[in-house]
Amino acid sequence: EEYDDDRHIAVVLLGLELGLAGGALREEYDGDVTIIVGMADRSLQVIFTREETSAQIRFDLPDAFPLASANLDEKSLQMKSRAGVPALKWRSWMLKITMLLMNGGGSLWECVTMLCENLTKEHDGVEPCPICYSVVDSAHKMPEMTCVVCKISRFHSKCLYQWWGNSGQTSCPMCRSPWFSK
Repeated sequence: EEYDDDRHIAVVLLGLELGLAGGALREEYDGDVTIIVGMADRSLQVIFTREETSAQIRFDLPDAFPLASANLDEKSLQMKSRAGVPALKWRSWMLKITMLLMNGGGSLWECVTMLCENLTKEHDGVEPCPICYSVVDSAHKMPEMTCVVCKISRFHSKCLYQWWGNSGQTSCPMCRSPWFSK
């Protein structure tokens, strides 16, 4: 019997990666996260449930996964059941995940972890960065920079530096005063 090497290796890696990471996620989020692996349809579903709200995100896994990138299912992008997350913020999170997956900047588990952290922090009442609408960025950091003038919000340093680069000036995105750091 002949095997397509990429596909055979990918099946072995798929089992290892999904089994190990899925167990770690279940433990880390204390029952808020359910992972369903569909080996037949090559999918991964992440279901986040907190109190009376829930969100279900599905990733489609290509034949060569994890040697090839996973894709975020189209229905996840426009989901009505977003665990109470506002639509604009949800779209921002889904765009970030899609970009990480497409550009090779993040593994499937980094994306799932980032999403679970954002959902958890959102439900815990932690204020998101007003630039990217995420509580946790792709480096798994919380917003830490605050304007000394308005003290309204906290920003991820990466978001703030990108904002300054695009605007051509180092001012606060909220109050527009010149940025001073403590």
